[in-house]
Amino acid sequence: MIVDASAAVPVLVNHALTEQARSVLAGRDLSGPALILTETANALWKYAISGGMTAEQINAAIRQIHSIVHTVPDETIMAQAVKLAVAHRHPVYACLYLALERRAPLATADRRMAALAQQLLIPTELIEPDS
Repeated sequence: MIVDASAAVPVLVNHALTEQARSVLAGRDLSGPALILTETANALWKYAISGGMTAEQINAAIRQIHSIVHTVPDETIMAQAVKLAVAHRHPVYACLYLALERRAPLATADRRMAALAQQLLIPTELIEPDS
């Protein structure tokens, strides 16, 4: 399963999506572009600003993600990501995840990403709060 940062971050912090994200991702072989490490670190940095995490905790969380998510070098999927971005008017960084999707379903909490993935006939697990 391809996991994006919006699905990975709730696994690492107490969040409204934590329970669902853990349920969707548990026991799965996870992959993502190398970008997932940067995007996850940036999202966790926002927790640090509010006093919710330290730099050491963020670095530990990134090591945890790196240990459970097989990362694919961005440059190996960049050409496909750019084609998808231009064709669908969607940011290149997000299309890096979609470029991997030819091989596995996508787990995301990003509704726009999920909608494009479904349009591309990529099986998608949208992580959202239970109603």
